[in-house]
Amino acid sequence: GTTCKLTLMCNGVNLPLSGCWFSSNSGFVLMAIPNIMEKEDISSFSLDDFSLDGPFLDLFMVVGNYITYLTNATTEIEAMERKNEEIEVARRRLEQANINLLAEIIKRKKVEEEIQRNYEFQIILNNILKISLQDCSLQEMLEQFISEITSIPWLAIEGKGAIFLVEEEPEVLVLKAHEKLDLPLQFKCAQVPFGKCLCGKAAQLKEIVYSDQIDQKHEIHFNGMAPHGHYCVPIICAEEKDILGVFNIYLKEGQRLSEIEEGFLLWVVANVLAGIIKRKQTEKELLESEAQHREVFEAATDAFFVIDLDKKVVEVNPAASKMYGYSRDELIGMPCNNIVAPDHHDIFSDFKKQIQSKGRHCRSEERRVGKECRSRWAP
Repeated sequence: GTTCKLTLMCNGVNLPLSGCWFSSNSGFVLMAIPNIMEKEDISSFSLDDFSLDGPFLDLFMVVGNYITYLTNATTEIEAMERKNEEIEVARRRLEQANINLLAEIIKRKKVEEEIQRNYEFQIILNNILKISLQDCSLQEMLEQFISEITSIPWLAIEGKGAIFLVEEEPEVLVLKAHEKLDLPLQFKCAQVPFGKCLCGKAAQLKEIVYSDQIDQKHEIHFNGMAPHGHYCVPIICAEEKDILGVFNIYLKEGQRLSEIEEGFLLWVVANVLAGIIKRKQTEKELLESEAQHREVFEAATDAFFVIDLDKKVVEVNPAASKMYGYSRDELIGMPCNNIVAPDHHDIFSDFKKQIQSKGRHCRSEERRVGKECRSRWAP
């Protein structure tokens, strides 16, 4: 074998090829071509760019074939790089699609949770309204009410609370109902003046008072009191803006309700409770007024009849029974014509027309007929 030196010309640059040897029968092996291997633009080489010093044409063809191989390899590498880029683009698109899908799942989950929460809100409101329609005392309603509110499973509260009302003494809250209230507080909070402690401040300011811990505003406390927070919500009559009372719920220390929970518990529930209290107070006032009128009705020395639009007696006082000679049970349901002289029967028709048109009471003078068929004038 003979060692030779070969120089290639590429774009005006001499590239020496060294480390080559070949045999006498024109076979050779290319051992190393380091200078060519280091060139980045090897794919631009072609046979036309090379010049050969010496008679070694076979070697020249081998080098040309090798350059062709390198060019093909470079092309394949570039193809692989383009493929990798396509794969990367596809990966990024898939990643974005996954992100969008996850966002849609989260959004749908929130919508489902909101629908479920609204459904649960409606159930609680229905339960509260059912309580308000029961034929029971206000005290019993308040006890059921605070029990219902503090037992809501999804509401992040401690399951403890109390309801205070303003009664005879102005600007004093009276504890009326509670759920799991500590025994010392049942005595200490039996009456809370406006402005004292959290509930008193809520009543005085007519606004919600929130505290996430036992602090200086928590004036009423006892030794060993467990850490907690509070929402103290004023119960206000919407029409008159009067403070009817305060309802108080317990929270875990440092906790606060979500905006939706606050809106439901602190406004919707408070307004429903205000309506219940106001209605029961009105009913109580009506019953007391009716009792007073009943006393006057029963004690009157004049005869009083309550007659419906069908001209039948629905109520009488003792004086009427005595005057007409009938017992109360005999008079109830009796047609008015039975106790008035026939020539005065049209008076009741006139009464009916006046009441239906003007909605007021009427006065007249007629001859009455007693049980013994005696008639006399009665104003």
